[in-house]
Amino acid sequence: MVEVVTTENLAEYERFVRSHPQGSFLQSGLWARQKPEWHWHAFLRRNGFGSVTGSMAVLVRKVPVLPRTVIYGCRGPVCAPDDTETLTELLGAVKKLAAKEKAYLVKLDPAMTEGPCRTVFEEAGFVTRKHRRGYRPVQPRRLWRVTLEGRSPDWVTESFSESHRRSLRIAMQRGVTVRQGGQELAPVFAELMQLSGLRERRVARPAEYYAGLLENFGERAGIFLAECDGRVVAGALVIRYGQTATCVHEGFDGDTSLRSRHLLRAMILRQAMADGCRFCDFPGLPRQRDTMEYAFSRGFGGQPVAYLGELELVLRPVTNLLANAAGSVMGRFRRWLYFFRVR
Repeated sequence: MVEVVTTENLAEYERFVRSHPQGSFLQSGLWARQKPEWHWHAFLRRNGFGSVTGSMAVLVRKVPVLPRTVIYGCRGPVCAPDDTETLTELLGAVKKLAAKEKAYLVKLDPAMTEGPCRTVFEEAGFVTRKHRRGYRPVQPRRLWRVTLEGRSPDWVTESFSESHRRSLRIAMQRGVTVRQGGQELAPVFAELMQLSGLRERRVARPAEYYAGLLENFGERAGIFLAECDGRVVAGALVIRYGQTATCVHEGFDGDTSLRSRHLLRAMILRQAMADGCRFCDFPGLPRQRDTMEYAFSRGFGGQPVAYLGELELVLRPVTNLLANAAGSVMGRFRRWLYFFRVR
């Protein structure tokens, strides 16, 4: 049985998402505060004994001009990947919502890997979209996960490769330090992300966006800044939700000689362990294993995780075609305008 989440069962919904291995801050009602232009809807699924076996949160947004909406569910549904019954019922609830909201597209990005769940999504009509060259998904499909459960604080550095432990010593010898903070660090962090974005050709968010994340998630979110000789050389915004600490945004000034990113991630892992997290995730892992970024992540121990990726249920093909074309043009224009302004 699937029920709609209201103020009466919202606390139960949040408890379930926080406690579930598939749970993510992106499925929390707190994330909805970060997206005021979207409408948040959530569902709970119970078995015959009344126990919650799954949940699902989606965001609904009105399309300009057209009398249609788009539905996006990031890192949902939240349930056991092999629980096909729960998954089927949750997808059915989302399809009913799509009909009610006159959606032309339902896009999901579940925190699930290949398995029986793929068949359930396909039977419900969801397909993997073939993206154009240069397309960047809303959320990275691949991430690097470090398991912290049952480990001692000393294990954090002991699990590093020999070269990474040497890089930690180099960073400290060269005067790199790491401090933590909240909203007061948002402007400095935004400047760092803009510098990093220019180098990597990525659009960075304004300081107000990062400050909003920190405000909405409260003590669950924080900024880590690596500094040397009075300047910020690396930084990350981390959200700790349920069993997982996620490095949501990360950037550095491009100076690899300081080894600042090594010390930064080591401190993030130590804090995640102190907070009682089972996992620490670093999204954005490249597909190619012979890249420097992949080797950098591997040096911290852990393992790669590859999710199913973005799955789409197209309900209005013509509207979807027009929306994709318009979105592609506007996206390129906004990207050009952004780099024109900040360069």
